[in-house]
Amino acid sequence: MSRSPFKTTRGDWASALGTVIGITLTLILLGTLSLLGLKGHEWQNNLKEALVVQVFLERDAEQEDIDRIKKWISSERYVKDAAYVSPQKASEIMEEQLQEQFVDFLDEDPINPSFDVLLHSAYANADSLTWIEINLSDVSGVETVNYPRMQLKQVENGLQKVMLPLLVISGLFLFIAIAIINLTIRLSIFSKRFLIKSMQLVGATRSFIRRPFIAKVVLNGLISAFLAYGVLIGLIWFLHQNLEGFFSIPDLMTFGVLFGVILLFGVLISWVATWFAVNKYLRLRQDQLY
Repeated sequence: MSRSPFKTTRGDWASALGTVIGITLTLILLGTLSLLGLKGHEWQNNLKEALVVQVFLERDAEQEDIDRIKKWISSERYVKDAAYVSPQKASEIMEEQLQEQFVDFLDEDPINPSFDVLLHSAYANADSLTWIEINLSDVSGVETVNYPRMQLKQVENGLQKVMLPLLVISGLFLFIAIAIINLTIRLSIFSKRFLIKSMQLVGATRSFIRRPFIAKVVLNGLISAFLAYGVLIGLIWFLHQNLEGFFSIPDLMTFGVLFGVILLFGVLISWVATWFAVNKYLRLRQDQLY
């Protein structure tokens, strides 16, 4: 009985193991970069949503006016939260910051009633805040609108300085990851080059020859994706335990996106690399295989 040309041998197991290990390590690297990108976006949003827009009301604002303005502000699509700050509360905060009492020397609180407004991150930028300031200032009963322009500028400049190098490094590592997976698969296919040419010489079609190679490498890609995801879950848990308050456990959507990126990358790149590697030996003449 003749042996099937695709029967798995000890050498095939060693080659498959090497391929899985290579792809897994590459996917762990890619997953770490993807996680940093996702968490970086979350940290960026948190910084922006921490910026406070102060809406100062007129000194003689009645409770009815305060309720009306709060209802209007809270209904705006760019507002995440709006908290009322009474003159007494504002004075207490200022005294605490200055470590000095000054209200006792005055006949009345020098600070107007106000709202501390937090914005959704998509609107916490210089362009949006320009028209938001105008929009809030036009409300009847509002005297002035202030927001920390210098702090906003520092946040935006700081994010640009961090995100640009991160994008460059991510692009470089992505290129290296693709090259490593491609090289690993090509070395695996190289050992089968004579088998590929023999099947072609006996009349097998190109799609028939490619099919088992692609099936095997897609399976290896799936296994690598699950192994890499398991390692990343452990890394996330470790960071959460040791950097509590700085690195929180991502939500389910982040986990889903992370797994999707790893799975898609592992399978797609493996499939493409195998397709080109097999085609290369299908195009070569027999004397060029040596």
